[in-house]
Amino acid sequence: MTVTTTRETERLRLRGWNESDVAGLALLHNDPDVMRYRPKGPIEQTTPVTLAGQNAEWQRFGYGLWAVELKETGGFIGCIGIKFMGHWPFPEVSWVLDKNYWNQGLATEGALATLKFGFEEAGIEHILSVAATPGNDASIRIMQKIGMRPAPYSICPLKKIPVVVYEMTSSEWAAISATDAGS
Repeated sequence: MTVTTTRETERLRLRGWNESDVAGLALLHNDPDVMRYRPKGPIEQTTPVTLAGQNAEWQRFGYGLWAVELKETGGFIGCIGIKFMGHWPFPEVSWVLDKNYWNQGLATEGALATLKFGFEEAGIEHILSVAATPGNDASIRIMQKIGMRPAPYSICPLKKIPVVVYEMTSSEWAAISATDAGS
């Protein structure tokens, strides 16, 4: 099964994965700037197995990571979505974008669309977001911008490394969405 759920924001298309994404994903995973806050560091090789894994998550959970393309160009710029890692009690919203697209509000835009999908369509009750290393201020700012609040976790249960975690419940999302709709 492949991802058939697609979302569009003002500037992004969040879509299923295809073979042409492998090269772009490999570039992202091997860019030390992009991966500096990931606990594993750069990944040596990205293969079609990665894409099969992405599609398997959608099949198993009804959510996963989307490939992200810039609508203006149609070019692949990263991934955004919801993952259930298993070592956290709740799934997490996550994003990895090519550094050429940082500081433009794109991760925030994609993360908001992802939360909307997660709470309103996938029926998730509680979503986390994890900055794998304290000091990842850009990701922490995104968590704050999308309305998440600090969570009481400070160590990754799997990696035993310090983390900064934010969270949101579906009722908090509903309250934010109602306020935004009334604006």
